Amino acid sequence: MSSKIKGAEGILYISTRGIVVETPVALADNTWYEIISFGSPTALPDIGVGRNFKSPDSTAAAPITLLAGDSVYLMDDTQMCRVDIDYTADEGVIEATDDCDNGSISNVLDGFVAITGSASGFLRVDEETEELVPVRDEILNRYMDKIDDDAAGVYALTERKNEQLMMRICLNKDAKVGQVQTWLNFPALFNSYSGAAALKGAQSSDVSFSKGQGPATYYKRTVLSAADEI
Repeated sequence: MSSKIKGAEGILYISTRGIVVETPVALADNTWYEIISFGSPTALPDIGVGRNFKSPDSTAAAPITLLAGDSVYLMDDTQMCRVDIDYTADEGVIEATDDCDNGSISNVLDGFVAITGSASGFLRVDEETEELVPVRDEILNRYMDKIDDDAAGVYALTERKNEQLMMRICLNKDAKVGQVQTWLNFPALFNSYSGAAALKGAQSSDVSFSKGQGPATYYKRTVLSAADEI
């Protein structure tokens, strides 16, 4: 039998590249990495440069110890609280009609997939300091320069920087030991931002995104221990 996945079972992370990890380091377990290069031989999974993978669960396998020439980025994941996520994947078509098609239009796929979508949420602040939570602070700084002022004469400017990131969506975060998590991993660019401050309502904070450079993957991960549950 099958069942439907509720929207509330989805969870969204935005992920950025952290430190570069090279030989002879053993990778931490249950952790996301992006492959930079392969050695010969290699200890890394044979899935291609630029793709993300999650390291093995230590309850079932020894850690991956990088060999000469192997290198990866440690990925830094931050949950992005949201109300809704929508996403669309489209593969383009090329009209290929000629005079042998007997009056019918003929199309072929062009081989290029575009992914677009949006994530809507609220403008969240720290309960004690009233400062924007880091993920919302970082999103605003992608579109506007930021100035920090401590009111004691110290000012700090952070110029806007809208770089590519990795979007990571787990479609079924409630998967337990013995079940399978389903992830969508793809490089993305935040290409628009909108907010609203209704008199009777919470302030909104919404982003739209398009796929960036690099491969998109549909990733299935078996949960082997409670440490790998979300």
